[in-house]
Amino acid sequence: MHRDCLRGKVQMLGPNAASTAESINNLALPVLMQGKYDEAIEYLTQVHSLQQEILGEENADTMQSLHDLAIEHRESGEIEDAARIGREVLALRATVLGRKHLDTLASMVELSLVEEELGNTEKQRS
Repeated sequence: MHRDCLRGKVQMLGPNAASTAESINNLALPVLMQGKYDEAIEYLTQVHSLQQEILGEENADTMQSLHDLAIEHRESGEIEDAARIGREVLALRATVLGRKHLDTLASMVELSLVEEELGNTEKQRS
């Protein structure tokens, strides 16, 4: 169903429309629920790239898509990528929204979870 909607939007609006990015994002959720993290990350990466191009890097939706991407990297076990992306989105949100904004705080929490997992992974390697 979501794929049909995406095809229709791409045909009508083109591949670089904001609503096309929204439809791709909607495809990611059922894929995630099936545990197909690599495919979901691919969709979320597309969403972020499109939003960055269309809306700009400092747009709230663009920053949220980057935050979502960090979460999915953590969920898939790609902790180093999650940490890198988490630091990026935290710095961006702190600059654009301020350190006390709820979205910035959400990024701080997510990054702390990632860094805790990263620390545990490094301890296990020792």
